[in-house]
Amino acid sequence: MSEDVLDQFGTLLMEWVRDWSIENLDSIIRGKVKGREQKALKKLFETLPSGSQDALERLVPIAVDTTLHYFLWLIEENPNIDLVMKTPDGIQSVKNESDGLSGELYTSNGWIAKFSKQRSGDNEIT
Repeated sequence: MSEDVLDQFGTLLMEWVRDWSIENLDSIIRGKVKGREQKALKKLFETLPSGSQDALERLVPIAVDTTLHYFLWLIEENPNIDLVMKTPDGIQSVKNESDGLSGELYTSNGWIAKFSKQRSGDNEIT
């Protein structure tokens, strides 16, 4: 049952947080988002040297994955925080089903590889 809970949570985290974050940040870099702050960023990006957009796009998944890593690490290391999911069998602790939540992101069998539709930054935090 533990893998089911971990995979359910990993799927949600990758689709709703990682993929959407990368997609949104890419849209900002490419100037496709029309908010006031995004327009200001677009002007700033236009002043950068050639190739900077590529560098920013390469940085996006690394920044998102680093944030996810430290968020999951906070949950796993703090005894006052738990992460639970409702399942047909009741409420289950995702935290207790993993031997290290932040590590669930990585490797060829990790959440990023299995459930994310966005590119990888190949950034494993140690």
